[in-house]
Amino acid sequence: MISSFNSPLNLHLIKKCPICSADYQQSNVQVLDENELGFLKEKKPEIDYNKLPIEKQLYDTILYGDEENVLEIVDKSLKQLEALKINDILIKALEEVGIKFKKKEFYLPQVLSSAKSMSIAFKRLKKELKSAGKKPKGTLLFATVEN
Repeated sequence: MISSFNSPLNLHLIKKCPICSADYQQSNVQVLDENELGFLKEKKPEIDYNKLPIEKQLYDTILYGDEENVLEIVDKSLKQLEALKINDILIKALEEVGIKFKKKEFYLPQVLSSAKSMSIAFKRLKKELKSAGKKPKGTLLFATVEN
């Protein structure tokens, strides 16, 4: 049984474990107030990509999880850079996301947004790598856990 309460994030309290049917006591659930949830409401920085070099544009779309602009920037960068160079830039950006997450500068929503942007970029880039005759070195797997 799931009991929800009215909050800006539509959080849910679980009263019974779906796996073992154990009862949870509501006293074990910590409810965060508005100030503690502020990091989830932060907006992505507004970036004027036209003023940045193409390498920085690629890097920032992954770092900040800019899903709306990533495909356009990858297409634009393919006119100026080799697909492998673009791939290296994207990987470095995703590595920084991991570092920021480890330092608790980024939280799970930012990591997931960056991973989604990387997935979009890599789908487009994969076509170019195949057409260039490059053999893939392995499989890249992106996964998230959902309840």
